[in-house]
Amino acid sequence: MGNFVVGIPIGGQHGGGLRPYASGGAGLLRSNISGSTFFNDLHTNDLGVDIGGGVHGYFNDHVGLRADLRYFRSLQDNNVNAASSDFDLALGHFNFWRGSIGVTFRFGN
Repeated sequence: MGNFVVGIPIGGQHGGGLRPYASGGAGLLRSNISGSTFFNDLHTNDLGVDIGGGVHGYFNDHVGLRADLRYFRSLQDNNVNAASSDFDLALGHFNFWRGSIGVTFRFGN
């Protein structure tokens, strides 16, 4: 998925400080579940969207931590009439949340 990220540096650009951000985008959402005793096999490629945000916290000019939380949702075509050329997208049924934490590195001045 391609995303746009909008952030605001709090505490300046260098050294410590927090950088909260919001993110959102759209693209291909691939679902692949197989060999599970709890779910039926599932293999789909759908259009999808995501929205979320997070924060970068830097210990110094180059090393920090990043925490991110995003919500993903599939899109579906509401037009069930195959003869019609209308393109009517709506939110699909497949959705999930993803949270992640990691080390981040910043290069340059």
